[in-house]
Amino acid sequence: MSEIIIPSEAKENWKSVRKSQWKFAKNTLKSLGMDAHNIKRIKPYYVEGFQSEPGKIFDFFPEPIVQFWLCHDQSKETWDEIWEEYTSVKQNFSSDRKLFFGVAHDGECEFLKYGVTPTIKSREQTYGAFGGLEKQMLEYFVPATVYTDEEMEVGGRMVRKIPWANPSETFSMLLLSILEPFVLNIGDNQEYVLTKCSPFTPYQWMHSILVSTFNYDVEATFNENSEYLATVLLILKSVLDDTLVERFHPNHVQSGLKLIEIFEDEGTPAYLRNLWLDVRDGRYPFKSTDIVEWNV
Repeated sequence: MSEIIIPSEAKENWKSVRKSQWKFAKNTLKSLGMDAHNIKRIKPYYVEGFQSEPGKIFDFFPEPIVQFWLCHDQSKETWDEIWEEYTSVKQNFSSDRKLFFGVAHDGECEFLKYGVTPTIKSREQTYGAFGGLEKQMLEYFVPATVYTDEEMEVGGRMVRKIPWANPSETFSMLLLSILEPFVLNIGDNQEYVLTKCSPFTPYQWMHSILVSTFNYDVEATFNENSEYLATVLLILKSVLDDTLVERFHPNHVQSGLKLIEIFEDEGTPAYLRNLWLDVRDGRYPFKSTDIVEWNV
């Protein structure tokens, strides 16, 4: 199972631990688009930790992901300083946020050694993408715990605090992303294989935003897509399998069980709660062409 290793002088031998984790970190740097030259340059910074010195800490990109991740001090005060410097100049925040979500959700990647373009060989998920710092990063990339149309200023530009356009899109994106660890794909040998997803995927900490979308008039959207939503809920039904704890990271299992609690809560809109209960109990009238073998 993955262990969160956060740089701290209070943790014994943390620099030795970081050194041993370099093999994971360099693959994340490749995922972030860093070339071989800069990966070599950045290694000592990963092991020792960046010092928070304006003008030096932002030598590597993409900002502010690298700076958060590699800083020697992971306190909120220091991260606030990094964030303030990042937001004080013109930045492409939407692009940086999209990159954060993509890399943090996919997690650890092992790349093939040959080829000009990095090609993923496997995803073992012993480290994730940022070694457990994803939740702390999320608080900056999505500074909201409920759905809102509010904006914030980053580098002189106004951007949405929530990266999706409306409550319906937010609900759909969060539901699908939270359930992705339990999805089955067809592998090269034509056998079902589990989707590899980071144990620190940021979506597992966004249940409250999903719940908050229930306060908006989105029932019509759900009704229009009820058949599709029902097939998605088949993935959620697989979380009820007691053997999941033997095959999945506990973070994923906990996230899935929390989703079930939400859908079975009396406060959840009836049209959504009843749909889930029908799928859970085998009462939903699926067409033969609708059913996908989701069970793990």
